[in-house]
Amino acid sequence: MRNRLRNSIVITGIATTCAVTLPSPAGAETFSCGNEDVACLISAINEANGDTQEKSTIWLELGGTYTLTSVDNDTDGPNGLPSITGELTIRVKGKGTATLTRATDANTPFFRLLRVAATGHLTLWNLVVSNGRTTPSQVSGDGGGVLNDGGEVTLHRTTLSGNVAAASGGGLASSGVATIKQSFFIGNSAHTDGAISNSGSMTILDSTVDRNSGFGAGGLLNSGTMTIFRSRITDNSSAFQAGGLYVLGGSVLISETTFAGNVSQGAGALFVAPLLIGDRARVVVTESAFDENRAFQSAAVGVLGGGARLEVINTTFSRNTVPVVTNAAGVLVLTNTTFAENTGPNGFPVPSILSSSGAATTILQNTILAHDADDGVTRDCSGTVTSNGNNVFGDPTGCNVTLQPGDLTGDAGLDLFTDGGKPGHVYFTLLPTSPAIGAGNADFCPIEDQLDRPRKGRCDIGAINFHRHERHENTIISVTSPPSLSTGISSSTVVSRSWSQSKRYTGVSIAVLVDSLQVGLTPTANAYLTTRIGPGTTPTDEIAHVQFMVPADLPICSLSSCGAEVTLFSGLSLGPGAYFLTIAPTPISSSAVGWFPTGPGPQTVSLGTGVSKGASFITHGSGAVASYPPASAFDPYLIGISPLPVPVDAAMSITVTGTVELR
Repeated sequence: MRNRLRNSIVITGIATTCAVTLPSPAGAETFSCGNEDVACLISAINEANGDTQEKSTIWLELGGTYTLTSVDNDTDGPNGLPSITGELTIRVKGKGTATLTRATDANTPFFRLLRVAATGHLTLWNLVVSNGRTTPSQVSGDGGGVLNDGGEVTLHRTTLSGNVAAASGGGLASSGVATIKQSFFIGNSAHTDGAISNSGSMTILDSTVDRNSGFGAGGLLNSGTMTIFRSRITDNSSAFQAGGLYVLGGSVLISETTFAGNVSQGAGALFVAPLLIGDRARVVVTESAFDENRAFQSAAVGVLGGGARLEVINTTFSRNTVPVVTNAAGVLVLTNTTFAENTGPNGFPVPSILSSSGAATTILQNTILAHDADDGVTRDCSGTVTSNGNNVFGDPTGCNVTLQPGDLTGDAGLDLFTDGGKPGHVYFTLLPTSPAIGAGNADFCPIEDQLDRPRKGRCDIGAINFHRHERHENTIISVTSPPSLSTGISSSTVVSRSWSQSKRYTGVSIAVLVDSLQVGLTPTANAYLTTRIGPGTTPTDEIAHVQFMVPADLPICSLSSCGAEVTLFSGLSLGPGAYFLTIAPTPISSSAVGWFPTGPGPQTVSLGTGVSKGASFITHGSGAVASYPPASAFDPYLIGISPLPVPVDAAMSITVTGTVELR
């Protein structure tokens, strides 16, 4: 990022009261700003900047909104708040979020919300940073939400949404050090990269980059050093280079991460292409997944230029459009990688799963390369491909490849597609009869497979090792939506969600998203798993029953609320049949326990093999049976989506996982 300096223009706010407490611990100064008290926030930042030898903390009101309406200074372009020059933490009192936003009034000037100077260190906890907008100039238009100009930024459970940058980094532009943990970048946009631009050092952990857009990269742009771990890069879009991540220089390590639903004209998910001749761009992807990405030139990954190098290990490419991976004059090494169920051609002149052209070096080792599109024209690969042996080619016709003695052709013997529900856990297991079992070269085999399971002295071809005496995780049913305002479980309210399955699952775990409706409390409720509900249901219909507590920490946040996923049951064995999960109050829980209805907003539904989503139910008042809540007189629990009266079952966000018994 270019360093730019402008004369500072300070606009004073109206008089306000800003609470300051005594330092605690020694050397730390604490401020407290009430709801909408922007003048207090500005004053506290200025005072914290003056204490260059101390760490300062600003506490914001739980659920508070801090709306900025004017420009505070013009350093690196207009900023809504003073630049951070010292060490400052901004966090929220209690369990939940506060919102820092630029006013939506049409007369509000353009400005980003936060800027961190080279001497600054800013940490944000549980904040929503939204609607920042830089001036329509690429000279000072980086960082619509936050600009880190050589300092340090740490985001914990923070959401950047709806920010716009005229240049790069719609959500965050960073040329310093940035650490992002359990955070969300949603719906940001920029001229070059919609969510994040990094030219410094950045670490992204357990986070989501979703529905961002930009001309160059929809999600992320990197020219520095970046690590992405246990994260999701989903549904981002770009007009040109990359829907998900564009690496134009530097190095990136990606592990246990899912790229899904990204769209671009160039590369749907990942594009590795040095910007200038002589530059280098290095990427390593391990234990990850590329699923349902779309693009004209390369749905999942594109590698371009002599300075581009991509290594892919223990990774699955599934359900992407064709071509899935293209390499034009770069270096691409695929080790223990699986390609399966990718769709037919998307207009590209060479309809192949893997395309290698020009002076490209494309190397395969222990990899399954099989296409499933029955269109008569799609190939497994095109261009020159080097096999180092021990690969499975579905049909090498049209590939310029010399098959080695350990290579196989034909059916790889893959089992059904599986979405395990965790980042990077999208995969295909091997059937017990698969020729890939034991056919890999152990000298080049990773110690663990895509699911972090040991390969146990035998190397199978592909991303997943077959374990005859182990069972493979699978989502049985997952019905989720971002946490909206939760609904309380009153003394006479019982809620239930159902599903049915035609296969036996073992090691079943059931979790729900809940919260506490009273700050500081950890209330309890009852959960029942039964094979039926309604009048006549008795404990003989019960599989399991537990009394659970809402935890003090509520780490899963959206724009409106926070909750915690509580595991109710684990280690269950469920055969074919119908199941009902019911949540009911305890005698002392009153309305302090809340659940998150999955309507009327968008639902995300995942179903395992042979699983069907059932209806949702609720009962109020006299219909509730206190002695055994599953026997209550239930009604369908439906919420209409305004303005259309479309009913959506809304009982609760639920995730049920288990393992399918092997044949």
